[in-house]
Amino acid sequence: MISDFLNYQARTNPTPLAIEVAKARGSYIWDQSGKKYLDFVAGVSACSLGHRHPNVVRAIRRQSRKYLHVMVYGEFAQGPARVFIIWRYNEVHGERIGAFYFFAKSWTRPT
Repeated sequence: MISDFLNYQARTNPTPLAIEVAKARGSYIWDQSGKKYLDFVAGVSACSLGHRHPNVVRAIRRQSRKYLHVMVYGEFAQGPARVFIIWRYNEVHGERIGAFYFFAKSWTRPT
């Protein structure tokens, strides 16, 4: 797998770590041989909450029983959480900064 990774995956630097991840929990990842690493490269949610945070896992399970992904660009109202985030953004900023909001990937970059 590592050779395929190095041949086909877009790299973020010339010498990637190329750790073949077996599992992750909290702030740590383990490779296929069981070696444990402190994850300083964690993605968006893992950085702040850790890998497999129990509250996040519960929320994903609960949401997955309803739906996982539908059109996200303003065609469908997707439950109260998304509408609440937009409402709360307006509350915090005191006024609307335009007619519409678009939340990308992590919902933290309104435009």
